[in-house]
Amino acid sequence: MTAQASSPPQEGRRRAAAFARFQPPRLPLLLIVLKGWALTALTLGAYRFWALADYRAFMWRHLSLGGERMEYDGSPSQSLLRFLIELAVAVPVLAVFLAGMFLVRDQDATIRLAALAGAVAIGAYLLQARRFRARQYLASHTLWRGIRGGMDGSAFVYAAIAIAGWLAVVATLGLAFPWMRNRCWAYQLSRTRFGNRGFSYDAPSGPPFGAWLVVWLSVIGVLIGFVGLNQAGLLAIVEGWREGLPPDPGPPLTFLPLLALVVPAVFFVRYRAREFRHVAAATSLGRIELKSSLPTVSLMVAVVLDWILVLIGIGLALLWLNRSATEAAEAFEPVGLLLPLWLALLVGIYVSIVKTIWLRCEVMRTVCRTLLIGDLSPLQMIEQYEAPAARRVRRTGAEMAASLAAEEG
Repeated sequence: MTAQASSPPQEGRRRAAAFARFQPPRLPLLLIVLKGWALTALTLGAYRFWALADYRAFMWRHLSLGGERMEYDGSPSQSLLRFLIELAVAVPVLAVFLAGMFLVRDQDATIRLAALAGAVAIGAYLLQARRFRARQYLASHTLWRGIRGGMDGSAFVYAAIAIAGWLAVVATLGLAFPWMRNRCWAYQLSRTRFGNRGFSYDAPSGPPFGAWLVVWLSVIGVLIGFVGLNQAGLLAIVEGWREGLPPDPGPPLTFLPLLALVVPAVFFVRYRAREFRHVAAATSLGRIELKSSLPTVSLMVAVVLDWILVLIGIGLALLWLNRSATEAAEAFEPVGLLLPLWLALLVGIYVSIVKTIWLRCEVMRTVCRTLLIGDLSPLQMIEQYEAPAARRVRRTGAEMAASLAAEEG
């Protein structure tokens, strides 16, 4: 059951060419997620690494390629140790910048703004480096047919590329977003390997800028509508800031136009589908080429249903809060003050569960079903990756053994 890379498959052969499959049972997954959240709450967050390992192992067991299941052998204790090391590095750095901001609190507004920008930049840089290291760890603990994946490269180089890209996005008011994403994908995928064979990323054409331009224009349209309907109130606030006085509220602002942001949000889902198809077409593993026919409509339906489920949960939580807060305020005021915090935590957990059980599973299932892969037979020739240092040690040991054998002879 193979698909020829030289010619696109016919409609009748499309299903036969899709080697990837993802079909996890929802009820066992729900039990794993609920157990993870419960024990994480009871241990004040310490169980999070074990919960994440259980979740990944479950998902990987139900993800198959060419009829063979993937494996995940990550260790929760290793993840905890990595987190503590990253925390030990990040906390002193951010503490220095926060102390600097405290020292310049009485300085000019420009100096305070520069200190804040520096702290945000350092925090963003460390966050991007941590994301790259997390993906390195995930790749190196993923196996298929006993062959381990991996990702080379430097987390700090990737973070510099990402931060430079985000600066370009800010400078162009968002227009450079597709190029920033494409550059980050290129660095990651060109350094990802399976066994001793590395992936390559070659995008002859630019990223899907047309799909992003629709998102950008729709956001601009919503903002223009918001400013147009609130012109008097916004001018009053600006005048108050300009004169150094407390902002004059002026006429009440109308936030109803911002509800139209759902339109660019839907267009953003369309852009992500186009981006995935672009990235898949540019990625290859030797002679094995990828192609995706990810349908935009299916992705939009999955995301919109996720939004509906989230809004239903938030609405029910607000109704319960309105009733319970009143009763708590009459009985014991401190309980009424804590209710919003507990409710916000429960809503966050609910949103995460919905995203995990519904959205991620549905998106991954659709991606795997529509991912077309070339002939898998070259994978039979891939061997386990061995670090250059280990190869040198093994070669030196073999040479010494041969030398001793020759001397004995």
